[in-house]
Amino acid sequence: MLTYPPTTMHFRTGDSPPTGRVRGSTARAARTAVTVALTAVLAFALGTPTASAHSSLVSSSPEDGATVEEQPGTVELVFNENVQDQPDFTQMAVLDADENEFHTADPVVDGNRVRQDVSELPDGDYTISYRIVSADGHPVSGTIEFTMATGMSGDVANGDEAETASEQASGDGDDSAAAIWSGIVIAVLAGLALIVGRSRRRLRESSEDGPTSDDERDR
Repeated sequence: MLTYPPTTMHFRTGDSPPTGRVRGSTARAARTAVTVALTAVLAFALGTPTASAHSSLVSSSPEDGATVEEQPGTVELVFNENVQDQPDFTQMAVLDADENEFHTADPVVDGNRVRQDVSELPDGDYTISYRIVSADGHPVSGTIEFTMATGMSGDVANGDEAETASEQASGDGDDSAAAIWSGIVIAVLAGLALIVGRSRRRLRESSEDGPTSDDERDR
């Protein structure tokens, strides 16, 4: 059997390497670049929900900057996700330009909606101030501004204060009438007492003069 010595290939400096090796290196580099790109995209995709998980206001009634011509009765805020319904987590206030309060009840949470009843609002500028806690425990706060233009004017802080002022005015009127009638009764009684006193004095004087006249006749 014939034995052949191993064949050795020699390349001079400047010679090009075999084409197979070049293609293998290029493929590995391409796979590495694709892997890095996919890893970056995946990391960004996983990180995006975490950054945007907080609640945000998507609409309100009245709308921010709106001019309202009818009494709303209730104000409402709508968020992009549910709001935590826990005591003291949700705070709302409806205030006029002088910071008088017009809300008549605590806010009510219904999923991603928060409502609050308000009294009648005289014409003027109002602000809805709110603070809620999102599903992930992050607090969210802000303000909504609107203007009432219903033709209703008034300088009362709310309906309860107006009713209280009316009751106080009625009570003051009753007290004044009672004082007048009391004065009239006292004046009448004083006049009667004066008349009775004069009558008694005249009777005494008449009785004293009577016997003296009879004695003189007997003489």
